Order: sequence, then C-alpha cells, then structure tokens
Amino acid sequence: MNKKSKNRKDLMLLCEDMLMGEVLTMFGVMLHAKEAQEIEYLLKREMEEILLDLSDPRIDDIVKRVMREKYHVIYGLYKRFVSPKDRIKYALAIAERK
Repeated sequence: MNKKSKNRKDLMLLCEDMLMGEVLTMFGVMLHAKEAQEIEYLLKREMEEILLDLSDPRIDDIVKRVMREKYHVIYGLYKRFVSPKDRIKYALAIAERK
C-alpha cells in the first residue's frame, strides 16, 4: 500500500467516525503536580454536583439522562488523574443512581 492509499484510507476512517458523531482528538499535556491536583478537584466537584442533581426529584428524566452522559465523560477524564482505588467511589456512585 503506498502512502497516498494509506492517507486516503485514514481520511475515510476519520469521515466514518465523524458521521457516527464521534471525532477523536488527542491532546498531549504536561502538568505540574499542583495543576493535576486542581484538575482532579474540579472534576470531583463537578461529579458530586451531578450526583446531587440526579437525586433531585424535580428534574425530568430526560435531563437526568443527559446529566448521566455528562457524568460518564467527566468520569472518563477523572480516571486519568487518579488511582483505581480512588475512582471506585465515583464508579459505584453512578451505578447506584440508575
């Protein structure tokens, strides 16, 4: 396979991903320990707020479904900053709310 064919194939795969509603982006970030701790704190705070809102009976189920989707995205980020032991609390928390 020549380089032009490979590039075309890669482009087709990218287009296919975009049509499916998902575009993958890779970021490389170097953080100081203090910055990583701050991001971890912000993610935890956001997850706690979502969990609190999920227990509110005044919020419609449709809104709660979107909140769960947002929670899973934030949890995916959070997993990258903490140990498996620390992430269990938030994995179990969302499972209990379903």
